[in-house]
Amino acid sequence: MKKTYISFLFLASLLLFSGKAFSKYCIAHRGFSGAYLENSLQALRAAYDAGTDGIEFDVLHTKDGVGIVLHNDTLKKTAISLPGKNCKLKTKIQDQTYLEIEQNCILKNGESVPTLKTVLREFFDKGIFIFLELKDIPSKETLELIKNIFMDRDEFLRIISLNNKALKKVQKYGFMTQKLSLFKPVIKRYKSYGLLSTKRNIKFLSKNKFETSVWTVNNPVKMKKAMDMGIKFITTDHPDICLEVKSLLI
Repeated sequence: MKKTYISFLFLASLLLFSGKAFSKYCIAHRGFSGAYLENSLQALRAAYDAGTDGIEFDVLHTKDGVGIVLHNDTLKKTAISLPGKNCKLKTKIQDQTYLEIEQNCILKNGESVPTLKTVLREFFDKGIFIFLELKDIPSKETLELIKNIFMDRDEFLRIISLNNKALKKVQKYGFMTQKLSLFKPVIKRYKSYGLLSTKRNIKFLSKNKFETSVWTVNNPVKMKKAMDMGIKFITTDHPDICLEVKSLLI
């Protein structure tokens, strides 16, 4: 995804709305990816340590249905081979088993490729928002994992995807159907299914119990503009800058 300041507008309908329509939250895009390797535990932990309001990360599934935290459909961007091993960097994740990846690959920062289970178990009870972006259709194991970890404490969880089939499977599974319904965005700045993100429309959406979120916003001036518009979630590679901007508005 290009590092445009505001690439897409997410419009999420909440039936169980918190009532804090004008609260502003800084969400760390793929963790603190502006300073650390994206979607690594290091980046996610650094975001939490910086005081971020939430973390966003991507989930893909291996051939055997294991959810791993990764954005691209191959490991080429973020991983290398372990010494003496042959990591299939150009082979799609869906064509490799998790064991193959675990035994042959390592992230460029020296960490193992994190599983969804590892990430959720570390951060589910930290009191921060978790934006889990499905890059493909989730396995039954992934849905069971999410359900078992969050149970009745999912107020901080948001499942998002640009894959309509993935969202439909989440809804059919019966978990979180009241939490998040995502409009598939048209690739045009500030536009999603004809709903322009003007200041007037942001107020309308907030008033009518919609959540609004933008990404990826890395410029402090753009961050402030988004906050002034009443957008709830500001997703950024630099959560530290976002938090500083937010502090000036309080």
